Amino acid sequence: MGQLLTNWGSAAAAILGRAASMIVAWYVARFDSDNSTYGPLDAELDAGMAHQTGRDSTNGPPRPLGSRGANMAHHVGASQT
Repeated sequence: MGQLLTNWGSAAAAILGRAASMIVAWYVARFDSDNSTYGPLDAELDAGMAHQTGRDSTNGPPRPLGSRGANMAHHVGASQT
């Protein structure tokens, strides 16, 4: 009886392993098309997070608004004169 269960277990493991291998191969074959979808979405998300910065992150010494060449940063935080 134990030998019969071992044989069934081995067969089930082989079938599951082959199925997992086929699923991974299918996913890897589609990976390039996923990149064309998720790449632009990631860029948009990154730009949105940068726009929502809670502090002025421009480099260099503090200068009045409008003279730094950083349009988005001009509207972040309180005006410093």
